[in-house]
Amino acid sequence: MRARAAWIMIACALSAGLGCSDDESGTSAAQTTSTTTTVASTSTSSTGGSAGSPATSSSTGGMMGMGPGTITIQAQGLTGQEGWLLSAAVVEGTMPLARMCDTVSGGSASGVASEILPQMDTCQLGEPVIFDEGMYQIKGALYEPNCPAPCAPTLCVATDVTVAGNTTVTLPAFSMCVN
Repeated sequence: MRARAAWIMIACALSAGLGCSDDESGTSAAQTTSTTTTVASTSTSSTGGSAGSPATSSSTGGMMGMGPGTITIQAQGLTGQEGWLLSAAVVEGTMPLARMCDTVSGGSASGVASEILPQMDTCQLGEPVIFDEGMYQIKGALYEPNCPAPCAPTLCVATDVTVAGNTTVTLPAFSMCVN
């Protein structure tokens, strides 16, 4: 039950948005592949800056790489964070539209942004979300394993991604979270 309470706090932190410092000495993050199933469309437009180095992204999809698609979020080079939890939300303004959740293994973690289900477990997600073309913000956080409730993230990152077909984004360097 204690672990479930910790994940509830993670969901609250991601829903409220996470602040990140400009300290670029954090851990760098990575890349993934995507599997698509359809779920929902969202409107586009987002504002917000990046923390650390810029994210990289690639798109594949319909004609000329344009059109709606999924967002795969990945982080690599996460040395010293083996077993930590990476949770990242695709947000528009302050509204989380989808989330991915994965445990760091071999220095990396990745997942496709999926439906946020109305239950207590932050990492139990629905089908991958199909996003309309446009720009979205991604807010990610790394949580130490067995973090006691209320669990606060240790490292954070925020970056923008443009969807033009199925898109993979590699998160930039993480930095210490700020309140």
